[in-house]
Amino acid sequence: MKHGIEEIKNACKILGLSMFETRKSTEKKYKELVKQKHPDINAGKGANDETAEINRAYKIICDYFDGYVFSFGKTELGRYNPHDADMQRMKHDTTWGV
Repeated sequence: MKHGIEEIKNACKILGLSMFETRKSTEKKYKELVKQKHPDINAGKGANDETAEINRAYKIICDYFDGYVFSFGKTELGRYNPHDADMQRMKHDTTWGV
């Protein structure tokens, strides 16, 4: 399911996510938050609502991760591993002796 930008930003805010997160770091933050806010631990008023809001936010972020298209193109892979990109760029340069 596609979610709007504001919905995704709000989900990030609820989960306390920074601008750059991995799926693994997102899951870790979600689990920590659920432990803190879970009604069995935090029997305060509205604990069920808070947990439900956290679960909804996590679902939105997971949908975003699952729907994201990853590129395995040369440019994107070069950004991921700049050393390899440099080596490829300089392989015909006799100065580097590669």
